[in-house]
Amino acid sequence: MLERLKELKENEIKAIYLKLVHSIDANNEQLLMNFFGTISDDLINSLGQSMEDLLISYSVSKKLINKLFSIIVEGLKNILLYGEYSSTREKIGFVIVVKTPSSFKLLFGNLITQKVQPTLDTYLSSIANMSAQQLNKTYVETLETTFVKDVRTSGVGLLVMAMKSDGKLVYQFNEIDEQRYLFTTEVTLDRIEK
Repeated sequence: MLERLKELKENEIKAIYLKLVHSIDANNEQLLMNFFGTISDDLINSLGQSMEDLLISYSVSKKLINKLFSIIVEGLKNILLYGEYSSTREKIGFVIVVKTPSSFKLLFGNLITQKVQPTLDTYLSSIANMSAQQLNKTYVETLETTFVKDVRTSGVGLLVMAMKSDGKLVYQFNEIDEQRYLFTTEVTLDRIEK
């Protein structure tokens, strides 16, 4: 889904979100969940639980449900932690979950400042090139070397998303204006467990 953003020249995050939702191919993709708006701790818990309940109704394995739940929670927490405040002083973002014949795709998006973008890009680039063993080692090292108060800003959530993914953590920055980017991440999970 992330490749569809390359064609968009919108300067409004909601317009981009709506175009992404409307671009879902009904023949190959089923929209399971989508949300656009203010992200809060209560919302994260609510969306995570709703997604878990929906997946149970689809008879998805508990292992895959746990992976999807973890990714949804971490993706939304990243928006809450790193997202830029809107003009109303809220953290605005979106999540889209799609089921394809072979996978689940989770797409997260939020605004970030141009000051944060280079650091985030460098960090994500390093994660994208890590093997599963390197991701796990980096995760453990980060937890061991980070004080509890700093764990929220240590990048652990992005590591968890990459570790739980069955592919690479895909990300993109689309310039909205001179000061802001739309930051999107996409995670894919195979529906058939290996």
